[in-house]
Amino acid sequence: MNHLLYLFLKKTKLNKGLYRLCKAKSREQIPIGFKEVEKAQILLNTLHADPHHSCICQNLVAATPQYDLQIIVPAYNVEKYIKECLDSVLSQDTSFSYIVKVINDGSTDGTPKILGFYQKNNRIEIIHQKNKGLSGARNTGLQEINARYLMFLDSDDRLAPGAIEALMTMAQETDADIVEGASLKFCGAVVTKRYTHSDEKRASANNLYGFAWGKVYKADLFAHIQFPEGYWFEDTLCALILHPLAKKISTTSHCVYCYRTNFKGISRTFRGKPKCLDSYYICEQLLADRAKLGLPMDEKFLHGIVRQFRLNSNRISSLKREDVDKAVFIQQSALIRQYFPGITVQDEFIQSFIEGNFSLYQLQATLL
Repeated sequence: MNHLLYLFLKKTKLNKGLYRLCKAKSREQIPIGFKEVEKAQILLNTLHADPHHSCICQNLVAATPQYDLQIIVPAYNVEKYIKECLDSVLSQDTSFSYIVKVINDGSTDGTPKILGFYQKNNRIEIIHQKNKGLSGARNTGLQEINARYLMFLDSDDRLAPGAIEALMTMAQETDADIVEGASLKFCGAVVTKRYTHSDEKRASANNLYGFAWGKVYKADLFAHIQFPEGYWFEDTLCALILHPLAKKISTTSHCVYCYRTNFKGISRTFRGKPKCLDSYYICEQLLADRAKLGLPMDEKFLHGIVRQFRLNSNRISSLKREDVDKAVFIQQSALIRQYFPGITVQDEFIQSFIEGNFSLYQLQATLL
């Protein structure tokens, strides 16, 4: 279905009526056996190979950290924005100590020259490396952690005034593993969207947004965790691994982050590209990592992972290939059977995977 048509149907709530109308005819079941899973895997890897990179690693976390906060800024060809980004940090009025690690990820424009002007600032450490992508740059900043908390700041974005003080004050008061603040998206001088929060000293992981930015994380969360490299949609790590690892979560109503709308970013340009299969691949990898980390595979998480599966389906359907859609369905069905054996729930989308009902799955993913 055309993405704009889907958004229109959802906004007008016509999607639910269409779903009820079509549901009775949704009976196409396909077998989910070893041979079908193997064929599906071959098809998907022929189109775009799975990067197969784990999120499990070993980072060096200082036992007696020098700073309250370590801010990790990956920078690749951002000569237009990097000064505004770094100045938004250096202008923060805060009582908390911080260090900014800027990872120049093989930039080929004027970014390295601009970074040179910050070389003598004792609050900024600049690391130059060959291009490894967003995850690879973030991971370089994670290898040595010398602060109690971490923050991720994309180099074309900026911190809102008072961001560090608001987030770290809440972290200090609550000893939370994650503190997230309100944020906004902007395009030029126009605010296009706001993400709001209330002041909650004990919040649910369900209240968190799925972005790596806009939060501070207790450094210990990253002692053995990194962003899986080679994938698009690397922030999937947050909902599947980081948020479940947190024992205590807090939120603040203070606006802490300003996200620049990037019309050339992955979220706007992935449609129709084979690499959008990373949306599925990264889920498969993180489920395996989650099992190794001993995180629960319970009913609550099952509902969370199928929400991610629905998102995967919508992204990958942009390839407009039914054989690929079926292959992804088979693979995701196999994952549910592998990691959630014996769980029965009254949810039609989950049941479509368990029963191998491809047409019901497609209808759910398309309309709801």
